[in-house]
Amino acid sequence: MAKDISQWPLLVLMEHVDEWVSAARDRYFWRDMTEHRMWADRLREEAKRIIVWLELKGQDEAAARLDEEMGKLRQAMWNLQEACANVFPPGKPRCEDAREAMIDKAEKVAGAAEDLDQEVPEEAWEGFLDD
Repeated sequence: MAKDISQWPLLVLMEHVDEWVSAARDRYFWRDMTEHRMWADRLREEAKRIIVWLELKGQDEAAARLDEEMGKLRQAMWNLQEACANVFPPGKPRCEDAREAMIDKAEKVAGAAEDLDQEVPEEAWEGFLDD
């Protein structure tokens, strides 16, 4: 039987990042950058909630690792916006390179979330879903 990831916030984050990466790889990615920025904002909020929770539960090292990877992703998103500002068509090499760099950082966030899921004790999540 497959694990119900809905009870494991880091796995849920990993799945959400993976979904976003799939969308970012799509050839229609450039059609709606606003939607992708909103999606990225939701991922940041989701990660921020997890990071704060981990800190409150004494899992400072895990929180710091996730925060560091999210920081790199935020920088890559900013770099993408800067590289593609006023560029049309957006498939120009500097935009493509920035998009690939952003995707790489997102994949590292997903990987860190998956690794941390194995390291953070189950008890740390008690009460997380209660709000």
